[in-house]
Amino acid sequence: MRSGPARRLVVVVAVGLVATAAALWLRSGGSPDGAVTFARSSGRAIDLFTVTLADGRLQRHTEGPGTSASPAWSPDGTTLAFARRVGPPYNLWLLDAADGGLRRLTRGTAIDGHPTWSPDGARVAFASNRGPGAGFFIHLIAADGSGLRRLVAGRSPAWSPRGDVIAFERDGDLFAADAATGEERPLTTGAPVDTTPAWSPAGDAVVFARTGDGDGGLHVLRVDDGEVRRLTDVTSDAAPAWSPDGRWVVFARADAEGSDLYVVPISGRGEQRVTSSPLSDGAPTWRPTPPPR
Repeated sequence: MRSGPARRLVVVVAVGLVATAAALWLRSGGSPDGAVTFARSSGRAIDLFTVTLADGRLQRHTEGPGTSASPAWSPDGTTLAFARRVGPPYNLWLLDAADGGLRRLTRGTAIDGHPTWSPDGARVAFASNRGPGAGFFIHLIAADGSGLRRLVAGRSPAWSPRGDVIAFERDGDLFAADAATGEERPLTTGAPVDTTPAWSPAGDAVVFARTGDGDGGLHVLRVDDGEVRRLTDVTSDAAPAWSPDGRWVVFARADAEGSDLYVVPISGRGEQRVTSSPLSDGAPTWRPTPPPR
């Protein structure tokens, strides 16, 4: 990507540690590898960071102007899609991880957010209130900015690793839509409110956040038979994302002080804190390992 002084975000390779204690347990064995990218709010701004799980090293990806949120890595780990607000609208932008070059993917006065990549890295699905009709719809766009089209009403899209369907939320339930036709089927229905679905790497399960009916926390849905099991039991747990090896889930947990990131094994036992900050951390996503240069 090309970049210039007005179209570059500062990429800081290492600006410090995130909770020395968190880094110590991550080195002790039986813990996930890799790195997690997330949004951090200071109350005045929201920027994107990546924390290396082995040592707590923190890398900053964005530093104003505006607000950055909803990070999503391309499958090869080379490009970060995210929602950015400079002025009234949120639009989608792409950040080149190698050189910090920044390119705008969507334009207009609509609110665009929650990007998710197709498995081949050719397209991005996202939620937006652009176009006719009230409410938010899932849209698709090519990574070069062409071919924008509306798919189905909903929010928080998650593209299946198999590439054929996109999971999303609407009115407190989860659905799966055919990525080509938009034909949809329900994944969950009922009184609890289910949000922010995320696929397992194998494409056989979806982890999501649930609130209501005393059943709050993260849950895992087995797609083939619809069986749902509880993964965590804290109502504020939100925005889960699966590790590339399918063994862990990272998520945000809020309390009176703000929110931090945690990981939990897919067994549901032995959750651990990843960040411990006076600021608020959320919207985590695992970073794929980029190919060698």
